[in-house]
Amino acid sequence: MSVTENVYLGHDNEIALILKNNSTVVDLVSVTRMTVKLDKVLLESTNGGSDPIIWNQSSFVTGEVHIRIGDISSLIEAGLYNAPLTVYDSISTAGIVWGNVRVRVWPNPEST
Repeated sequence: MSVTENVYLGHDNEIALILKNNSTVVDLVSVTRMTVKLDKVLLESTNGGSDPIIWNQSSFVTGEVHIRIGDISSLIEAGLYNAPLTVYDSISTAGIVWGNVRVRVWPNPEST
């Protein structure tokens, strides 16, 4: 994952990804958990509605993942992160590190 994704603290910007294995979209129906780590902050999700990472939603295409971190500004600081995304299921209980998501977190542009 080489594109830099932009997130603005205090806002609802999401990072939308399509997970692929050897150029083939991966079905995420059996995924039980995902994590993404920004520096020392580990964000965990079991795909709940208010979780910071969601996948396999009715409006999503196969392999689609959304990372929602702009609205958790109390946990992270502005900066550039190489954030590892780890995917778990019943077979890969220790998780598979999918790769690093390059994320530029910007301060809230409306703050004074």
